Amino acid sequence: MKKYNVGIIGYGWVATAHIAAINASSLSHVTAIYSSRKLDSRELSARHGGKITAYNDLDEMLADPDIHVVSICS
Repeated sequence: MKKYNVGIIGYGWVATAHIAAINASSLSHVTAIYSSRKLDSRELSARHGGKITAYNDLDEMLADPDIHVVSICS
């Protein structure tokens, strides 16, 4: 079964709820987060599980061909 890679736009309280729900699904997992604040990819990966890339440039995240779905939490 295919797992969808999800990118999150915005990283506040709502995003943490979305990340938990997305990662609990057998169909998807969060692999990218865009935020206007500087975030550390290693810290995000450790906190939420899996490998998560932090982006400060939305266009760069949206251009990533490995992202299948985007959740807007801003």
